Amino acid sequence: MSDFLSEENGHEFVLGWEESDRPHPGFGGSTNIYGGYCEQCQKCGMYGYEYEDQKCGPQIRSTK
Repeated sequence: MSDFLSEENGHEFVLGWEESDRPHPGFGGSTNIYGGYCEQCQKCGMYGYEYEDQKCGPQIRSTK
């Protein structure tokens, strides 16, 4: 993700944890890990993969 684009639209992306209903396929074959790390704006909660030049706005989900 381009830092220029995220700064231009007001996002502050950091690593966040996203829960999942299915086990993560990695980590040496462990199937007890439900979720994974992805970029998440610490101000509005938008995940990096949802970001399509959208401006940072109201809080849409928790960042914790």
